Amino acid sequence: MYNVMLDTNILVDFILIYSKEDKKQTIPKSLISSKNLLLKFESAKFFNIMSEWIKWELRKVIMQIRLEQKFVLSGYSHREFGDARKEINLTQEEIELVNKAVFDIWKHSTRITKDISKNEYEKIEHYTKKGFSFMDCLHILQAKMNKCDYFVTRDKKIREIKDLSDAFDIKIIGIKEFLDKLKKEY
Repeated sequence: MYNVMLDTNILVDFILIYSKEDKKQTIPKSLISSKNLLLKFESAKFFNIMSEWIKWELRKVIMQIRLEQKFVLSGYSHREFGDARKEINLTQEEIELVNKAVFDIWKHSTRITKDISKNEYEKIEHYTKKGFSFMDCLHILQAKMNKCDYFVTRDKKIREIKDLSDAFDIKIIGIKEFLDKLKKEY
């Protein structure tokens, strides 16, 4: 059985899928691969390693998505989001729903966060200067430190730049490639 670290973007997809299913909405074509991966996740066909870093980023992203939905529903255009932030906030109930959604994924994952050395921070700094996000580098490092077989992401830039995979000595693959590996295993 594979140990993997799912990127935050995939976990966001999971929450979006749950939301659409709760509302009895059709899953859009763009989320079908993530839906197939979610089914494998729910049936424990692999172990997802999840660090505190991913949990915090997931909570932040989901709260931001919910807040932006409220802006749009209140009639603000994307250009007016700065003004909307002054007037619209998440309710305590909405914050609790986000926390519950994040916890539901968190509790079904293997939860391990490794300490990072000064040298590892310097490596992350090196790659952030090359244009990679701090959080992406941190997640990939956590995947390596937790001996994951793969770091699975939808982020094409991360998957296609071999330098990052080599630097952190971990295979970075997409959803479809990982689903193919799971098919071969089962």
